[in-house]
Parts: sequence; structure tokens; C-alpha cells
Amino acid sequence: MKRAWLAIGICVAIPLFARTSLTVSGLVDMVTSDLAIDRNDERIAKSIQSVQLTERLMPETVLLLVEVGVGPDTARALGALLTQSARLPLPAEPPISITPLPSDDAKSKMLNAARLYAQEYLTHLPNFVATKALHKYRNYKEVVDGQWHKAGQYTTEAAHSSTRGHAPISPDRGGKHRADGEISEGEFGGMMAAVFEPHSASSFTWDRWQLVNGTRMAVFNYRAPQEYSHFTLCCRKVAQPDGSKADEVFPIGHRGTVFIDPQTGAVRRIVIYATGLTGDSPISAAGDVLDYGEVHIGNERYLLPVRSIAYIRVGQFETRDDVEYRDFHKFSTETAIDFGDSAEKPRPKN
Repeated sequence: MKRAWLAIGICVAIPLFARTSLTVSGLVDMVTSDLAIDRNDERIAKSIQSVQLTERLMPETVLLLVEVGVGPDTARALGALLTQSARLPLPAEPPISITPLPSDDAKSKMLNAARLYAQEYLTHLPNFVATKALHKYRNYKEVVDGQWHKAGQYTTEAAHSSTRGHAPISPDRGGKHRADGEISEGEFGGMMAAVFEPHSASSFTWDRWQLVNGTRMAVFNYRAPQEYSHFTLCCRKVAQPDGSKADEVFPIGHRGTVFIDPQTGAVRRIVIYATGLTGDSPISAAGDVLDYGEVHIGNERYLLPVRSIAYIRVGQFETRDDVEYRDFHKFSTETAIDFGDSAEKPRPKN
């Protein structure tokens, strides 16, 4: 995975998302996703104030969200929703729970299934093209106001080849529009490998059950030590002896959570936080959330990345990039894809 240290530009303050009616499961999903990459308690609380629940929020759900890590402002906003939703119908099943606690054997089976799934993931993917829509948000040190500021957006086409990896469509054939400041790579396999491949030496601990898009997921926390990590932060341009500039990359450890289908071992969400950041890096915090969803390509169904959120903080300057993948389809004979020199050199692990 690679991230870029970005220059400050001009933007307009807007709410990150317009949120209206939500189920309790949708609220839990929203809060845990926001918390995964945004530790700004005031900002998360403000996002909840626009929510209108369609189901009753129970005190035990709020308590579990507090255990997950929500701050006091967010807890108070959830308390207001408790009152507002008191006469609404109960959810069909708890959106987040710690029971029933799986046995050690059951946890081992789920993790082993997830490791096998991650190992074989890329081998089962077809050659495909998808539309990649990126929305960029910033919070600038000149205007620290608890809001995300819209800083631009662009749409491009991205392709995956079973033999060549992931790349943008060739600019002269696919109308690629590249914008400066993309801060996340590795959605098509790299993030999964960073967590589950043996070289990462990741350790896992059980956390909870949580509904994601109507499916109950087993949620595990993990930690990958820096000495075995292939996770890097990038970039600050550093002058070279010949007068050129090259990206400075910082190897770091990482930790986070993984959401696993307990029946199949399929990985449905990955949350990654950077650890071990020191004064040598200009970046003080970084994180990613990656969601997989069911996608039809041809006559087959696949679990592919459908949304990612990448977050970076440099001092008081914050960056959040939201990416949506859509319109998946197989390569056509006219598609030209620019994979750079990936055929001659192994692609770096990310």
C-alpha cells in the first residue's frame, strides 16, 4: 500500500455525506467505519446528528460502540438517538454483539479459512475493467473547524489482469484522467496480502460479531510487527545527487480489524492503521478501510473491492480520499491497458 503526502489547495467546506434514514445496522456500520479512520470525536458526533433511525436503538448497542472506541461527543449523540427511536420497532437481530463467544477451535477454523481465501483470492479473479470514482476531502490547518472540505474529484478507468496486476487504462485509448494526490493503492489484493500472508507474521484476536449489509461477520483484531511488514507510507520528494527527486518511503508496522464471513472465510472488510510512526516520517497517522461487495462480471459473481477510504494526518492537515469502484466488465478486444514495466520487474508488495 502506498500513500502520498499532499500539497494544500483551495476547497469549500461541505458535509462529507448527506445521511438521512438508517437502520440500526446501518448506523453501527457508519460509526465503526468512520471511527476506523477518523479519531475526531466531534466530527463523528456531527455526522450522527443528521441520522433518522428507522429502528429502535438499544442501550446495549450504544455500550458496545463505546467499547469499540467512540468518544464522549459521539456517545452523547448516540444517546439522543436512543430517545428519538424509543417507540420504533426493534431490529430483527442485534447489529453488533459479543455473544455467542466462539470456541478457540471455531476461531481457528475461521482464521484458517480466511488465510486460504486470501492466498487464493487473486487466482480466481477474471481480467476486468472498472470505473474508479475518487472524491477528495481535506481539513486544513488554516481552517480547523471540525469539517471535511471538498477538494476535488475525478473518475478514471482501472483494470485488473490475472498476469499483470492492477493498472489504469492507457491514457491514449481509455481517456484516463490522472489527478495529483491519490493516496491509496493495493485494493485488488495488496491489502489482503499485507494482513494474511505468512510473511506478515500477523497475530489475531477475537473481537465481536457485526452485521455488514445484512450478513453477520466475525470481526478479528490483528497486529503485524514492523520488522516483517511490507506496508509503507509515501511520499516526500527528496533531492537526489543528480538533481532529480525521488519518493521517500517509510516502512512501518500496522494493525487493524478484519471482517470474515464465518461460513466461507471470505474477507468482506479490512481496516488498517499505521503503527510505529516516528519523527522520521512527516505523517503522524494513516489508515484505510476497504469494503468488498458482490459484483457480476459476465455470468459470474465475484467479491471485489467496491469502496475504500484512505486517511492521512500530517500535523493538523488531514486528508481523506473516498473511492468507489463500479461498472465492472470484462476486457474488450479494443481495451488498451498501460501496466508500465510490471512485466519486467516484480510489482512491489503494498
